[in-house]
Amino acid sequence: MEDYKCGNCAYFNPNKADFFNSNLYYCENKRIFVSPTKDGCKELVPDPKKTTRKPNEFQPSGCFFTTLVRDILHMEDDCDLLSYCRNFREKYMKQNYISLLVEYDLISPVVCNNIRKEKNKNALAKEVLQNYLIPFINEIKLGNNSTAINIFVNLINYFKNKYQISDVSKINYQEFDIITVGKARIRAI
Repeated sequence: MEDYKCGNCAYFNPNKADFFNSNLYYCENKRIFVSPTKDGCKELVPDPKKTTRKPNEFQPSGCFFTTLVRDILHMEDDCDLLSYCRNFREKYMKQNYISLLVEYDLISPVVCNNIRKEKNKNALAKEVLQNYLIPFINEIKLGNNSTAINIFVNLINYFKNKYQISDVSKINYQEFDIITVGKARIRAI
Protein backbone atom coordinates (compact mmCIF):
# COMPACT_ATOMS: atom_id res chain seq x y z
CA MET A 1 0.00 0.00 0.00
CA GLU A 2 1.33 3.40 -0.93
CA ASP A 3 0.98 4.90 2.58
CA TYR A 4 3.63 2.54 3.96
CA LYS A 5 6.47 3.75 1.76
CA CYS A 6 9.18 6.03 3.14
CA GLY A 7 8.27 8.78 0.68
CA ASN A 8 4.84 9.15 2.32
CA CYS A 9 6.17 9.36 5.88
CA ALA A 10 6.06 12.60 7.88
CA TYR A 11 9.77 12.10 8.71
CA PHE A 12 10.80 11.90 5.03
CA ASN A 13 12.51 15.13 3.90
CA PRO A 14 12.51 15.46 0.08
CA ASN A 15 14.49 18.71 0.35
CA LYS A 16 17.61 16.91 1.62
CA ALA A 17 19.09 14.59 -1.02
CA ASP A 18 22.17 12.46 -0.44
CA PHE A 19 25.26 14.12 -1.92
CA PHE A 20 26.50 10.84 -3.44
CA ASN A 21 23.16 9.41 -4.53
CA SER A 22 20.49 11.93 -5.53
CA ASN A 23 17.81 9.18 -5.41
CA LEU A 24 18.09 8.95 -1.62
CA TYR A 25 16.52 11.46 0.77
CA TYR A 26 16.85 12.20 4.46
CA CYS A 27 14.79 10.46 7.16
CA GLU A 28 14.58 12.94 10.04
CA ASN A 29 13.70 10.17 12.49
CA LYS A 30 16.49 7.67 11.80
CA ARG A 31 18.90 10.32 10.50
CA ILE A 32 19.81 8.30 7.40
CA PHE A 33 19.18 8.63 3.67
CA VAL A 34 16.45 6.36 2.24
CA SER A 35 14.68 5.70 -1.03
CA PRO A 36 11.13 7.14 -1.25
CA THR A 37 9.94 3.77 -2.57
CA LYS A 38 11.42 1.75 0.31
CA ASP A 39 8.89 0.00 2.56
CA GLY A 40 8.55 2.02 5.73
CA CYS A 41 9.95 1.01 9.10
CA LYS A 42 8.02 0.53 12.35
CA GLU A 43 8.36 4.28 13.06
CA LEU A 44 6.68 5.27 9.79
CA VAL A 45 4.12 8.02 10.31
CA PRO A 46 1.82 8.45 7.30
CA ASP A 47 1.67 12.09 6.30
CA PRO A 48 -1.81 12.98 4.97
CA LYS A 49 -0.24 15.63 2.69
CA LYS A 50 1.89 12.98 0.97
CA THR A 51 -0.71 10.27 0.45
CA THR A 52 -3.27 9.76 -2.28
CA ARG A 53 -6.34 9.35 -0.07
CA LYS A 54 -9.77 10.43 -1.17
CA PRO A 55 -11.08 13.59 0.57
CA ASN A 56 -13.63 11.77 2.78
CA GLU A 57 -11.42 8.79 3.54
CA PHE A 58 -9.96 8.26 7.05
CA GLN A 59 -7.01 10.52 7.78
CA PRO A 60 -4.67 9.30 10.51
CA SER A 61 -4.18 11.37 13.61
CA GLY A 62 -0.84 11.69 15.33
CA CYS A 63 -2.50 11.95 18.75
CA PHE A 64 -2.84 8.60 20.46
CA PHE A 65 -5.55 9.88 22.83
CA THR A 66 -7.69 10.73 19.80
CA THR A 67 -6.76 7.51 18.02
CA LEU A 68 -7.83 5.39 20.99
CA VAL A 69 -10.96 7.31 21.98
CA ARG A 70 -12.38 8.55 18.68
CA ASP A 71 -11.00 6.23 16.03
CA ILE A 72 -11.07 2.89 17.87
CA LEU A 73 -13.71 3.31 20.59
CA HIS A 74 -15.88 5.47 18.28
CA MET A 75 -16.54 8.21 20.82
CA GLU A 76 -17.24 11.72 19.55
CA ASP A 77 -14.31 14.07 19.02
CA ASP A 78 -15.94 16.57 21.41
CA CYS A 79 -16.77 13.97 24.11
CA ASP A 80 -16.15 14.89 27.75
CA LEU A 81 -13.05 12.72 27.96
CA LEU A 82 -11.22 14.40 25.08
CA SER A 83 -12.55 17.83 26.09
CA TYR A 84 -11.13 17.44 29.62
CA CYS A 85 -7.80 16.24 28.21
CA ARG A 86 -7.55 19.20 25.83
CA ASN A 87 -8.57 21.72 28.46
CA PHE A 88 -6.04 20.32 30.96
CA ARG A 89 -3.33 20.46 28.28
CA GLU A 90 -4.10 24.09 27.41
CA LYS A 91 -4.76 25.51 30.89
CA TYR A 92 -2.36 23.52 33.06
CA MET A 93 0.19 21.43 31.21
CA LYS A 94 1.35 24.16 28.82
CA GLN A 95 2.15 26.37 31.81
CA ASN A 96 3.81 23.71 33.95
CA TYR A 97 4.81 20.63 31.93
CA ILE A 98 5.94 21.73 28.49
CA SER A 99 8.69 19.10 28.30
CA LEU A 100 6.15 16.35 29.00
CA LEU A 101 3.94 17.63 26.17
CA VAL A 102 6.92 17.70 23.83
CA GLU A 103 7.72 14.10 24.75
CA TYR A 104 4.08 13.17 24.07
CA ASP A 105 4.30 14.85 20.67
CA LEU A 106 7.50 13.03 19.79
CA ILE A 107 6.27 9.53 20.65
CA SER A 108 2.59 9.90 19.76
CA PRO A 109 2.85 9.40 15.97
CA VAL A 110 4.89 6.22 16.50
CA VAL A 111 2.42 5.00 19.14
CA CYS A 112 -0.55 5.71 16.82
CA ASN A 113 1.05 3.82 13.97
CA ASN A 114 1.66 0.80 16.22
CA ILE A 115 -1.84 0.94 17.71
CA ARG A 116 -3.36 0.83 14.22
CA LYS A 117 -1.34 -2.32 13.48
CA GLU A 118 -2.49 -4.12 16.66
CA LYS A 119 -4.53 -7.24 15.98
CA ASN A 120 -6.76 -6.56 18.99
CA LYS A 121 -6.78 -2.77 19.08
CA ASN A 122 -10.25 -2.63 20.69
CA ALA A 123 -9.02 -4.56 23.74
CA LEU A 124 -5.96 -2.31 23.94
CA ALA A 125 -8.10 0.84 23.71
CA LYS A 126 -10.45 -0.42 26.44
CA GLU A 127 -7.50 -1.32 28.68
CA VAL A 128 -5.92 2.12 28.27
CA LEU A 129 -9.29 3.79 28.81
CA GLN A 130 -9.93 1.91 32.08
CA ASN A 131 -6.39 1.95 33.47
CA TYR A 132 -5.19 5.40 32.41
CA LEU A 133 -7.64 7.75 30.71
CA ILE A 134 -10.61 7.49 33.08
CA PRO A 135 -8.40 7.77 36.20
CA PHE A 136 -6.60 10.71 34.52
CA ILE A 137 -9.89 12.54 33.92
CA ASN A 138 -11.20 11.71 37.40
CA GLU A 139 -8.11 13.25 39.00
CA ILE A 140 -8.47 16.35 36.82
CA LYS A 141 -12.12 16.69 37.90
CA LEU A 142 -11.08 16.40 41.56
CA GLY A 143 -8.39 19.06 41.07
CA ASN A 144 -5.59 16.58 41.82
CA ASN A 145 -3.33 17.88 39.08
CA SER A 146 -0.12 16.25 40.34
CA THR A 147 -1.82 12.83 40.49
CA ALA A 148 -3.22 13.40 36.99
CA ILE A 149 0.31 14.23 35.77
CA ASN A 150 1.62 11.00 37.35
CA ILE A 151 -1.03 9.01 35.47
CA PHE A 152 -0.11 10.81 32.24
CA VAL A 153 3.59 9.97 32.79
CA ASN A 154 2.69 6.33 33.49
CA LEU A 155 0.70 6.21 30.25
CA ILE A 156 3.61 7.66 28.26
CA ASN A 157 5.95 5.10 29.85
CA TYR A 158 3.50 2.27 29.19
CA PHE A 159 3.55 2.99 25.46
CA LYS A 160 7.31 3.66 25.37
CA ASN A 161 7.88 0.22 26.90
CA LYS A 162 5.20 -1.53 24.84
CA TYR A 163 6.54 -0.24 21.53
CA GLN A 164 10.22 0.02 22.57
CA ILE A 165 10.48 3.75 21.93
CA SER A 166 13.86 5.14 22.94
CA ASP A 167 14.30 7.99 25.37
CA VAL A 168 13.46 11.34 23.81
CA SER A 169 14.05 13.48 26.90
CA LYS A 170 17.24 15.07 25.54
CA ILE A 171 15.48 17.12 22.84
CA ASN A 172 16.00 20.89 22.83
CA TYR A 173 12.45 22.02 23.65
CA GLN A 174 13.03 25.60 22.50
CA GLU A 175 12.97 24.34 18.90
CA PHE A 176 9.22 23.71 19.04
CA ASP A 177 6.11 25.81 18.52
CA ILE A 178 4.32 26.47 21.83
CA ILE A 179 0.95 26.87 20.09
CA THR A 180 0.81 23.32 18.74
CA VAL A 181 2.63 21.54 21.57
CA GLY A 182 0.62 18.65 23.03
CA LYS A 183 -1.46 18.15 19.89
CA ALA A 184 0.90 15.62 18.29
CA ARG A 185 1.42 18.08 15.45
CA ILE A 186 4.71 19.42 16.73
CA ARG A 187 7.38 20.27 14.20
CA ALA A 188 10.67 22.04 14.56
CA ILE A 189 10.52 25.75 13.79
